[in-house]
Amino acid sequence: MNKIIQSIIKMRHFYNHRPISVRYGIDGILTLGAISLVGNNNNLFAQRLGAGDFHLSMLQFMPQMMNLVLLIPAGLIIDSMGNKRRMLSWALIAAGILFATAGSTAFIPVNAVYFFLIFIAVATASVTIMNLSWQAFFPEVVAEDENPNDSNANNIQAENRNSVLTFRARMTMFVSLIVPLAVGVILTSIPSYDGKIAAHQTFYILAAVLLIYNSFHFRKPYLHYL
Repeated sequence: MNKIIQSIIKMRHFYNHRPISVRYGIDGILTLGAISLVGNNNNLFAQRLGAGDFHLSMLQFMPQMMNLVLLIPAGLIIDSMGNKRRMLSWALIAAGILFATAGSTAFIPVNAVYFFLIFIAVATASVTIMNLSWQAFFPEVVAEDENPNDSNANNIQAENRNSVLTFRARMTMFVSLIVPLAVGVILTSIPSYDGKIAAHQTFYILAAVLLIYNSFHFRKPYLHYL
């Protein structure tokens, strides 16, 4: 019991004294949680919609082509923007809506798999824009070196880019281990075809909720870094 209490005290201390790391840790959990939910569902969901070998290969090919076409122009546009946080927020919202729409293609009576491929490809392009925006936004709001002036009367520790990224990486690694196992256990425990389809759709909706919530998470003031 004492160890649990000590762990809670340590977590509260970290939360109070490393606010930027906590915010980006939450960002990592939400973003990678959503992407992991989608990534661990795409192939199985497509097969249950009637996808064959060709469709599954296109499921890998189409997003890559979208990324190839968008990568350079999107990077140039984002780099020229004064408010990169706005692009980041809208990319998260767009990806969330598109993933939810991709899950709803199961209700399409004819050629549902083709609609699914299109929505996943466009959603993946939105995720690429989101990643580009994040990489441009992050260095602007988190200092590269610790600044002694960042420590204030509330005893908030100075945080630099490496410490924030390290904590975010720890959180994303945790999510990347938990989500695939959870998805596998849930799908295995559902015996019926309709139940599995409903589970897939729930995962896509949950991914959409995580991404859209993260978009509002990024709209909050980032303390003294903004």
